Amino acid sequence: MRFIFLLLILTGLGVYQESDAAVFYADIKNNPHTGVTCSTTGLSTSSPFCSIDLFTEVARNAGDILFVRRGNATTTHGAGLASLTLTSDGTNANPIIISADYDNLWSDFSTSTETFTVTAGSSTMIASGPISVIATIEETILGIKPGNWIYVEGDCAETFNSLKVNPCEFAYEIRAVSGREVSLYTPYKGGQAGSGRNLRIMPAVPVRCHFSTGTCSLVFDGDNFWYFKGLHFRATASGGIIQVDLENANILFEDVEISGNGISDIGISHGNNGTIIRMNKIISTTTFSGEFYVLGTGATPADGLLFIKDSFIEDNIILGVTDDPRGLSFFGYDNTLASITSGNADFVYCRNCKEINSTVDLSSPLVTN
Repeated sequence: MRFIFLLLILTGLGVYQESDAAVFYADIKNNPHTGVTCSTTGLSTSSPFCSIDLFTEVARNAGDILFVRRGNATTTHGAGLASLTLTSDGTNANPIIISADYDNLWSDFSTSTETFTVTAGSSTMIASGPISVIATIEETILGIKPGNWIYVEGDCAETFNSLKVNPCEFAYEIRAVSGREVSLYTPYKGGQAGSGRNLRIMPAVPVRCHFSTGTCSLVFDGDNFWYFKGLHFRATASGGIIQVDLENANILFEDVEISGNGISDIGISHGNNGTIIRMNKIISTTTFSGEFYVLGTGATPADGLLFIKDSFIEDNIILGVTDDPRGLSFFGYDNTLASITSGNADFVYCRNCKEINSTVDLSSPLVTN
């Protein structure tokens, strides 16, 4: 019965948009792209916010969307940028959304000149010929290269000037390119397997913060129903690059990268009270000094839920320790992970979970404490 209830919770966050919601735009490159003028209203691609903070730190309505331009330079936002705090709540049917561009809103997508053989369930795509030369637009590097994202034509539909978030479920980050082989972090699950396929190429996801910024965290403190898609949160934060404090009803991350410098950082720090955190296609290649995910310390019992699927995470997930009275539930499938430490987690299930760079199967049966 508990398992059925868990599945109902996991399907509870719909991504819709209320009639009174608004659409905003951000270009968070340090110096705006050519033709872009920073504004405090963010109402167009040519006059966008030049900081995500301008969207999050002002009261928003449920269903509001911020579209963020892709392909920012590695120096995006230098030292001194403060933690990203949230001031509004979405609703179950209409979360507040921050999404990278999946609709070519800034006209910086391209199509591969070579075709590819795409195999369902494989993380490798094979090009028909030599992979094309990479071009650049200002500091944005285009073409088939590690860090850029692709989808197979037919898997996603671009809607220019869209007023709704593009689900684009089968977009993938390029992990490596070798000869005619393109490697992804996670296996292909789209519906366009076969030969002669073109790839649609998107610049890298936008990066907020920099390794030198120690306080640059994403902080949830009683903030409900937020949806983050296609962003890279990068910092050196011993308290957690993503900090979940107090009660948060429902948070969804998709196509999100989380990285630190591995010296004084935690990927996600989960506080005392019950929270539902759902993560889909998460990429983290950092070995954090304090693990990828840690359930915070304290004596207050709480029921929380962590759900991860189709993700690549190179560090440990610590669900609890034996002397902590709180009960966390974990459900995951189709993941490549470093390890899972269940501690006294209330509920643990992981289907088709593999250990990175080995044949060890981390899949677990249903475990309850």
